[in-house]
Amino acid sequence: MKKYIVFIGVLLISIAARAQDSGEEALLKALHSISSHDLLEYVEIQCDQKYQGRLTGTREYQECAEWLAGEEKFKPWYEYSFHQHKIANAVKHGAIGMIYNYGPIANPNNDYFENFVYVHIGDTVVRDIFAGTGYNHRAVVSRIDSTMKPASFNTGKVVTVRMSTKHFTDGKGSNIIGMLEGTDPVLKGETIIIGAHLDHMGMCYELIPGANDNASAVAVMMGVAKALAVNKITLKRSVMFLSFGAEEQGIMGAYEYIKRPVVPLEKSVLLNMDGVGIGHSIRAAAGTNYPILWSYVEDANQKYIHRPLSTNYFSNLGRPRLDAARFLSAGVPSLSFSTYGSANYYHIPLDNLDIIKPEIMEDLCQLLFITVVNMANSPDPLR
Repeated sequence: MKKYIVFIGVLLISIAARAQDSGEEALLKALHSISSHDLLEYVEIQCDQKYQGRLTGTREYQECAEWLAGEEKFKPWYEYSFHQHKIANAVKHGAIGMIYNYGPIANPNNDYFENFVYVHIGDTVVRDIFAGTGYNHRAVVSRIDSTMKPASFNTGKVVTVRMSTKHFTDGKGSNIIGMLEGTDPVLKGETIIIGAHLDHMGMCYELIPGANDNASAVAVMMGVAKALAVNKITLKRSVMFLSFGAEEQGIMGAYEYIKRPVVPLEKSVLLNMDGVGIGHSIRAAAGTNYPILWSYVEDANQKYIHRPLSTNYFSNLGRPRLDAARFLSAGVPSLSFSTYGSANYYHIPLDNLDIIKPEIMEDLCQLLFITVVNMANSPDPLR
């Protein structure tokens, strides 16, 4: 994967001239400079038709990237949880195609085998296939789960599948990275990473804009960067803004970063975001895993934001479904934020600007701004 190490537009250009000011008055001024109107504009730009849904590997994804730049018991079964393994296993056993009960949604996180037909279906088609066979779908799946053995049978049905797909054999993705270097001669060697994947589904018979997933998170990341840089906030630790490519294709952007990190992983922590543009409440995965990190978030919310806020323990079993999962597996303390409480649509065209709630984006942006400032300037270790 080609790696782009670039600044995020004009937001990070004047870093060296940053004044040494993190007092309460300066923080409040910077906090209130974060605008839901700006964040919504960032979402609108990413969802524009010209970026064609930001599918990693396409020219349109690269153009959007350039815009942004200007546990043990599960391990034996780990590989089976990947879509790619399921497809390869079907090919290995002589299948000429695969009807996959997964959605139906767009999902480029799969694999390519020439002349192999692969399609997602939903419950309606599943019911049609099982109708009249004498078998119950839920009962068959339950039997497979309990016996860990196949339960194949002849449905007697004929299914016609028509598809038009394109395989980008030379497709390349990129991670987009901006950095605010810390001012402390020692602490600047530690880095707080703000993460948000840039890519989405591209075109799946029509544009899938990916407004919530994940233009909302990129917009919030940009808002934090702007508030820190424009208001010249003092940061003793360094802060990185890392927008991943190929999250929707097996979390490969995060995987590549972990293999070739820009800053040492053992001196990094991650605050990731995925789907933060809907609803009225904020949650973060893995806060129970990392109470030190979570304490900064709770304190900022109680003092400034006052949104419903929750966390959990994140076991990180099975295939990685968040960029944060790659970092957690590499031993990097990580939180991954999302929002909830209103209509949301996953990997379909309805994930568009109509469902976005700019107010929750503004509040999360302010929450992360305060959290990052306090973490960056804390005399205590973050991990």
